[in-house]
Amino acid sequence: MGGDVGRFALTHHKAIPWRFIEFENGCQVIASHSLNQDGYARVWVGKDKKQIMAHRIFWELKNGSVPDGHEIDHICKCRACVNTDHLRLLHRSDHKADNNSTRYKHIKEQAEELWRQGWSKKELMAKFDRCRQTLDKWSKDWREIH
Repeated sequence: MGGDVGRFALTHHKAIPWRFIEFENGCQVIASHSLNQDGYARVWVGKDKKQIMAHRIFWELKNGSVPDGHEIDHICKCRACVNTDHLRLLHRSDHKADNNSTRYKHIKEQAEELWRQGWSKKELMAKFDRCRQTLDKWSKDWREIH
């Protein structure tokens, strides 16, 4: 798939230019494409319009195909980030066992407590080293809970 992804990126760039927002923590988030409900940027690839996560495209452009049984993990925990320095390969079983909801539950809980005390998203981004998209998703969850 690596070769197809590379050709797509060049073609896609002409059709809809990639636009990015870079955050202080180094997260590079695509601003030219909408995020899905899980916070991932996805793009349509090829004639059959296959949907692929944007971070996978950037990973494969830099590192080649993802080996069978492996998944790409966001070290930064910002699912919209495509900065390849913020991505790593994990075996699928390790990735499933170490998923975002359990791995960072305590951070989200601490952030929620401060948010309820009146901290701004910008303050929370700085304190917890998270991007704007992550705080937007978290605060949406918090509003729905209470």
